[in-house]
Amino acid sequence: MSKKKKDNNLRIEPSNVQIVVHKYPSLIEWTGTLSATISNSSGIKWFFLILLPMIILVYYPVQLDDYDIWWHLKLGEHYVKNLTMKIDHSIFSWTPADSGYIYNTWLGSTILYIVYQVAGGFGLWIVQWSIFMGLFLLYFFYIKSINDTLNINYILGFLLLAISLNLTAIYYKPEIFTTLFFAITAFIYFYSKLTSKKLFFLYPIVFIIWVNLHGGFLAGLLFISIILGGELFNYLILKKDQMPKKLLINLAIAVPISYIAVLINPYGINYHIFILKSLFLKEYMSYATKVFAYQDMWQFLFPKVYAYRFINTAWVIITLASLFSILSIYTYRKKRHFDITVLIINAIFFYFSMNTARYTIFFPLISFFSILYILKKGDVFHLKMKFASVALLILLFCTGNIFYNTIFYVEHKSWFGLNMDLLIPVKEVEYIKKHKIQPPLFNDYLIGGYMIWTMYPEYKVFIDPRYGPFWKQVGPDYMNFASNPNPEAIKQFNSKYPFKALLIHMRYSYLIYAFLKAGNGDWRLLYFDKNAALIIHKSLIPSLSPDALAEDVNPTRFKDITNPSILENLFNFYIDIGPQYGRAIMDIYRQNVSEFYKFKALKIQQMAQAINQKELELKNKMLQQQQQKK
Repeated sequence: MSKKKKDNNLRIEPSNVQIVVHKYPSLIEWTGTLSATISNSSGIKWFFLILLPMIILVYYPVQLDDYDIWWHLKLGEHYVKNLTMKIDHSIFSWTPADSGYIYNTWLGSTILYIVYQVAGGFGLWIVQWSIFMGLFLLYFFYIKSINDTLNINYILGFLLLAISLNLTAIYYKPEIFTTLFFAITAFIYFYSKLTSKKLFFLYPIVFIIWVNLHGGFLAGLLFISIILGGELFNYLILKKDQMPKKLLINLAIAVPISYIAVLINPYGINYHIFILKSLFLKEYMSYATKVFAYQDMWQFLFPKVYAYRFINTAWVIITLASLFSILSIYTYRKKRHFDITVLIINAIFFYFSMNTARYTIFFPLISFFSILYILKKGDVFHLKMKFASVALLILLFCTGNIFYNTIFYVEHKSWFGLNMDLLIPVKEVEYIKKHKIQPPLFNDYLIGGYMIWTMYPEYKVFIDPRYGPFWKQVGPDYMNFASNPNPEAIKQFNSKYPFKALLIHMRYSYLIYAFLKAGNGDWRLLYFDKNAALIIHKSLIPSLSPDALAEDVNPTRFKDITNPSILENLFNFYIDIGPQYGRAIMDIYRQNVSEFYKFKALKIQQMAQAINQKELELKNKMLQQQQQKK
């Protein structure tokens, strides 16, 4: 054999191999090491766990743009004082209202009323945060049940959940109980499915309570109906990772019993029939959907206007859906694991949550449980270890974003249930009651909620945010009129609904001036404060006392107001009285509103332009009058 051939067949022994060690780790190696460090760092975990409630608190200030709590308190008062679970919703209005309207929140409204009577707004805040704590405990217990521990990924998950629930859970009203009870319903399913423990017998108990708290129980019924159908389909057809037969039987018994359980309410089956008819009745929903709570969330992914909370909720839902989808695909490819029922409930409730703002609570609650379930069943816990550094970055971003926007953009910086009446016409209502302004009063849709709480039975409302009792006539009439309150429309409207006094919120200043400019001075501005204006027909003036006509309406009485929203409403009102009054409010705005408020400069610029425009209009009008005299 030649020497060349021998060389070609030379074998390199292991002892001859040289191992090159990198002095610096690659980016992938560094990220992996960082993720492992973060995941195992108790210091980082406890820091953000302690910080978490502070972040959520900042993101949940007292929300003042919803008047529903006030009429719920009145309903609760009615239930308690009359020892009843029923109410005729037409008793609060002087206009035609549907006495057969059914709205069952007797238990939810009663709880809120009792709490408010005992501890005021702070008590309502305690109720809200008790529900938040209940959600945390449910998810914490489920994390324990999958033999995992709390880490930075789950802390981020809790924050994203809090962000996504904000659109509904921020308000003090019975709807907040649906947040907790839907989470309980989802927990029972996922925990039973994971551990094979027969907890489905709890469903009837849950629904007996839920049906008397809030109408959101329908979402719960839909959920348990879907899971029963999905599990039966999987057991009989797919035969893939089937639910144990005994557990499936337990579920199959619990679901129909739950349907029977929801009949245990003051109205029986009529309650459910009424709700379903309302949801599918075009005449009802065509006006109800004009309320912001019924807006679809797709528009907030790339909005043209600033809608901070809506944008955040929309993107968190998309994020959770994406994470669920990625995990589902990964576990199927690697482990050949998929769960048809879990996929179906996520798809259906994702659709509902993205298409209606008030339904945004459902998908996030389901998806969080679903993601945890997939991590366990697919045995892919190693993925969350790799995601830890990314989770930390997202957590830092969300934290910074929330604090930044709260400091620079949030107008109402009040927490713990305090200052609930900041945008409420407290003084205006006191004035009406003190001087016994002749009823009936016309009022805007928003303000009617507070009027029910403070003025009934001496005064009844024209309309209020319940809407339901008014859908047949008054609701459509009001919506159509408020959209174009011209002089002829006012005349026809007042002919159909004979009133001689109006209480209108300052945010609807266009409606206030529509009346003041209509007719030949038939309507007079009698009194106003920071949140509403009282207008009366001139025929009522002789019946008023000198005190009633001597109220101060000078803009300087608002010199201590710092809330930009209130001052902006006042400016829009005063500018039509005269540019000098608008300038006075602008000066108060410039002096009192915090320099941190990002919209301050823009609002002042807009005010200055409005003043200049008004002055120009008055100047041109004066010139025209002079020319006419010549």
